Amino acid sequence: MVDDGFVRQPEASDLSASRLFPAPAKLARPAAGIVPDSRTGQPYVLPKADWWIGVQAGYYQETRTWHGTDRQLADGLNSTETTHHPWGVALLGGRAFRSGWGFSTGAEYISAQYAFQHDDRIITRNQEINSVLVTLNAQVVDQFVDTVVTITEQQRSVEAINRYAIVRVPLEASFHKNFGRWSYGLRAGAAVELLRMRSGFTLSDAGSENGATYSVPVTQGSSRTRSATLLSLGAGAELGYALTDRIGLWLAPTYVRGWMPLGEHDLYALPERAGLRFRVSYTLPSPR
Repeated sequence: MVDDGFVRQPEASDLSASRLFPAPAKLARPAAGIVPDSRTGQPYVLPKADWWIGVQAGYYQETRTWHGTDRQLADGLNSTETTHHPWGVALLGGRAFRSGWGFSTGAEYISAQYAFQHDDRIITRNQEINSVLVTLNAQVVDQFVDTVVTITEQQRSVEAINRYAIVRVPLEASFHKNFGRWSYGLRAGAAVELLRMRSGFTLSDAGSENGATYSVPVTQGSSRTRSATLLSLGAGAELGYALTDRIGLWLAPTYVRGWMPLGEHDLYALPERAGLRFRVSYTLPSPR
């Protein structure tokens, strides 16, 4: 071999290319739901779903329609109803699955007030029976009975601020898609609503002539106009933004409509409610 001062490279026949330039090892892609643990570097399997909790505030526009077997009283109550704007706060919790589906429940407290106005027309009938005796020499020779009927009518205008509260317990299903930090989807479900009048006036027809309605304080009115338990249905869209990997902000336009009373109610009001909800949610840590 001639030494010419250059370092000779091995001939291709001496060493195979695979020995000179070994192929880099292929990195195995993590399977779905498997990510590296930032603390240990070891892989762990993501849970199929996450539990979350949240607080919610809502502002609504609501109208109510009365129904019942006493059609005249229901129509009178409908004449006193006006569009009003209740607000609500809620504590919620649920479970979100990797597929995008989820469910939630909780409790919402809604407070509402509206202006009550009614023109009362009270008709009262009084009947008086007078007996007349005709005597002669201390003896009764004849007797007359005279009946006097007096009808009075009273008109008055009653104005007040009616206040009532609702405890709402929803059970809802949802579906969401993610786009980066953003999430969008739909939510729908049913809720039990327990309504209770707090103050104000309502209508009654007890003891009135021809079933005419008149105003009475809610504390004196029938229990059927003071409280009710209803089943409502609702749906809405949702838009969320992830502040962190656990804290999210949600904005949700929502529509709710009363469906039916629960229990024996011969007089009840069904609500129609549309509004906007704002929610802050927190995803609970998953056990590893």
